[in-house]
Order: sequence, then structure tokens, then C-alpha cells
Amino acid sequence: MKKYILPALTANAAGLGIHWIYNPEFLKQEAKKASLFWRKQDATFYASVSPSYFAYPHADIGDVSSQGMILFWLYRALKENPNLTVEDYQKLILDAFQPGGTYVGYAETYIYKLLFNATLSKFKRPDAPFENDDDHLVGFLPFLVTQELGLPTEKAFELTQLFSSKDDYLGLMKVLEIVFQRIQEPDLKSVLLEAAAIAPKRFQITLKKAVEMEDTATFVKTYAGTACSIQQSIPIVFHLLSRVTSFEDMLEKNALISGAISERGMLLGALTAQRFGLPAVHEQRLSRKFFE
Repeated sequence: MKKYILPALTANAAGLGIHWIYNPEFLKQEAKKASLFWRKQDATFYASVSPSYFAYPHADIGDVSSQGMILFWLYRALKENPNLTVEDYQKLILDAFQPGGTYVGYAETYIYKLLFNATLSKFKRPDAPFENDDDHLVGFLPFLVTQELGLPTEKAFELTQLFSSKDDYLGLMKVLEIVFQRIQEPDLKSVLLEAAAIAPKRFQITLKKAVEMEDTATFVKTYAGTACSIQQSIPIVFHLLSRVTSFEDMLEKNALISGAISERGMLLGALTAQRFGLPAVHEQRLSRKFFE
């Protein structure tokens, strides 16, 4: 857990107090007044900025987003049972998110679709199920776990199909395999460009531009975006990896882009910690429930 999962959860938790604020200029000005990190989400604060989405009123400082919780649960389950199936993964999610479940907090659309489809199956309703076509970063959580546990990427893709059958996930996992394996090389930009060259075709130009373009605001506006989809998030991960100089610098640059800050933070945290280390000042703020 200490290699990838712990820094992933730390980066996720650090930015949760500003997660889903879609206003870079507001965050830039706010950063001049006080640290953007390790805040509790505040309704009044969110109401003062637009666009924004206030989703975690009950989260304390050190807690993580719903994706962060799924990452933690999946890590524990797959560590205990490396042969965990998609059906096992589904049960893990349903036990947490269904009414009366163990998780109390925000659930994203893909969770509600999963709950709906499971209900159809259980009660044999005639309604058409939702398609298995999600495109959020939740699809990469199994990849982070298999990297931590030394399991094959194919196992990650098998579990990813609980939420999405898109082949893009497997293709991008192969890309990220290269980055994870070579994250400590001095010329990381060359590594990222090599990895981008084997990406699914529709991602190749965007990932190449992510490494080559210097101005972040222009890159985000022209080639990426700040939402949760992999079409927007993975290029930003590439862009930031090619230019951050420390774990702290990664947190700051990621936050100032705005949007899906905590979700992007998981991949960025896992990778940046391998290159620069995980500062104790941040690790110590993570909720103790995540430590084994």
C-alpha cells in the first residue's frame, strides 16, 4: 500500500476541500490568501464561486472522495484474494453504496447505474439496463491496485469492465505501464512521448501535445478540459508529470487547473511520489483509517 496507494489517497484527500471547483482564476486568487490543501468542504465557500459542485459536506479533513474509498476497498479485497472476480468487485461496491450499506456520502452516476442494473437483475424487471460505457477515472482504480500488488494489467482491465467495456482503458493502461516502470528516469518527457506513441489512436496527438506545450492554460483549453472523463484527465496527468518538480508542486499545479482535482490526484500522487517522495507533512494529514 505504501508505494502507490498511500500517495494516491494522500493526493486525493489533500485537494478534496476544493474538488469540483471549475474556476482556475478563483483558485489562483484564493491560493494567495491561504493554502488550498487539507480543507473541509464548506457550503458557503462553494456558493461563492461558479461553476462549482458541493458534494462532500460530511467529509472531514483527511477523508477522500468516493473514488478514493473504492480504491482503498479494492486494494484490501484484491490483496486478500488475487483471483477477485468482476462479480466480487460488484458485490464490494453494492455492499457499500446500496441503501443500508457501509458508505455514507456522495455517489457518482456510474454507481447509480450499477445499482439500477443490479436491481433489474435481482427483480427481473423488463426495463432496459444502462450501457456499460462509463468514461471516468474510476476505471483506472484497478490498475493502481494491480501495480501495487504486482498483478497483471489484464487483471486490472478485467475489473475495470464492471463500469466500462471501452477498449481505451486497456490501451491507456499499457501507456501508463511504461510511465510507472520508468518514472524515475531523468528525461521523463522522452518517456512520456514514447508512451504516448502507443496510446489508442484518438489519444496520441493530445498526449503528445500534453508533453510539448508549455502553457498549461492554453493546453487545457485547446486539448483537454477539467472534467472527470479520461479524455480530459489523462492528458492533464501527462502534462503535469512532464513539468512538476516535487509532490508539493504537483498538488499546486493540479489544484490550479481546477475541476476533478482529487480524482486526477490519485494517478498524479502515485506517480509523483515515486519520483520525488511523499512528504511526511502531507502523509500525516491523511485519515488514520487508511493505514494498515
